[in-house]
Amino acid sequence: MDKSFLQYLFSEDIIYKIPANTENKQDLTVPVVKVSEEIQPEKVQKTVAPPTPAPVASVPDFIPYNPKNQVLILVDNINQEEMELLGKILGAVQLQINQVDLLDLSKVGDTSLKNILTQKSLRQLLTFGVSLFRIQLEIPLTPYQIREVQGVRFLYSDALGEIKDDVTRKKALWSAMKAFFA
Repeated sequence: MDKSFLQYLFSEDIIYKIPANTENKQDLTVPVVKVSEEIQPEKVQKTVAPPTPAPVASVPDFIPYNPKNQVLILVDNINQEEMELLGKILGAVQLQINQVDLLDLSKVGDTSLKNILTQKSLRQLLTFGVSLFRIQLEIPLTPYQIREVQGVRFLYSDALGEIKDDVTRKKALWSAMKAFFA
């Protein structure tokens, strides 16, 4: 199964791993602690403080993103080899790195780009292995399928590291890129 599909499918879920070893499983229907019948509930004083809520990491409403170009490319932790591949991909559609805005989320962290839809200054958003849910855009995307929302065209692709040695993914990306930049 495709990793990006699974990331999209379970992006907001907590997943638990249940051990396969069943020898040490406890029966959950049997209480772990048994209450003695000698203790009468009305004589027991509760001294437990109410639980304090765990701190929640807040995601900023938006990052200050002022587009210099009409194309935004999202990546996560891009290295030099992947940067060269990106340059070749952009060159195939008559673009250069300096003609697009490149946002590396490993340097910015999980943020929100909800404001890009209201600014109307961006025409295309291409993401390489980064789910839009990470930037607080709840727009489901299918790999290599173009989707337009509020005048912005979106294209999701596998991460550059996954594409570089996979001919099938390169062909799918090339087909989508021709239509995306037509």
